[in-house]
Amino acid sequence: MTLTFEGATGITAEINGTPVNVVDNYTVMLSRLDVGTYTLTVTTIPDEDHNPSTSKFNIKVNKADSTLSLNSIVFDYNSTGSSEVSYTGATGFNASVANHPEAIINIVGNMITVSGLDAGTYTLKVTTMPDSNHNPATQIVNITVNAVPTQLDANAVTTTYNINKNLVITLKDSKGNVLSGVSIVVNLNGAKTYTTDKNGQIKVSTKGLAPKVYTAKVTFNGNEKYVGLVKDIKVTVKKATPKLTAKKKTFKKSVKVKKYSITLKDNLGKAIKKAKVAIKIGKKTFNAKTNSKGKATFKIKKLTKKGKYNAKVIYNGNKYYNKVTKKVKINVK
Repeated sequence: MTLTFEGATGITAEINGTPVNVVDNYTVMLSRLDVGTYTLTVTTIPDEDHNPSTSKFNIKVNKADSTLSLNSIVFDYNSTGSSEVSYTGATGFNASVANHPEAIINIVGNMITVSGLDAGTYTLKVTTMPDSNHNPATQIVNITVNAVPTQLDANAVTTTYNINKNLVITLKDSKGNVLSGVSIVVNLNGAKTYTTDKNGQIKVSTKGLAPKVYTAKVTFNGNEKYVGLVKDIKVTVKKATPKLTAKKKTFKKSVKVKKYSITLKDNLGKAIKKAKVAIKIGKKTFNAKTNSKGKATFKIKKLTKKGKYNAKVIYNGNKYYNKVTKKVKINVK
């Protein structure tokens, strides 16, 4: 502050009895005063025609506002976000996430880190802890926690009718961590919901699927932590090859109707019933149908000449089974 006097060549000044600097004879430098009330005593340095004069002034120093600055925080779920905090007029700061006590906040020096939050947007309130000369300052910024991208790992499956080969699907996050206890929907000839095991896997049976090429649509709908995704996986079920059992047979010429039996079983050894089969002997073809035990009996007529005949037993297959044939010897004596 600058003071004006007459009859003086300058002034001296004290604050609460402590001398202070005077610049340019009449300017009192008031700086670095803590908050409070002070008495400024100013005394003139008189010229040769005057006596000294003293005046007193009350000085009040108010608190200033501390300053605070930080950026919004963005990070992925299951990770940690951070921001550097700049401040003045304070010994430090504290922080909280509004309405989310589960948030984990760490403050080291002027760095703040946040974790423990699900994906979403939150409000972070940061307030300075002011020193004795300053008021607190508060800043509110957003915390954005992104859901973590995910990946579905699965290979195309090729199997045979009646033979189960599991379609194995593994759900992981973008860092390769498996996700257990999570629901996945698989539409493979009908939608069904599965839950991943401790290895992040589900296993989808292919048993009972009719032979053809399928597209398994795998859907993870996502949740408050992870991003959903959809993946198509090729599943091929091939026709099974049944087992046709037919053995050589000898008949007497005198038998007018010669009965010849075969058996037809699937690739698991179970009887195939009601299957149409045929036997060709020369230019003649005889037909039969398997019973509940997979057995079919041909009634061969007009085979009256002695000799050795080359016969072929034929099953033409269906939508589940491949065609199979078997050559056999038929003897007539």
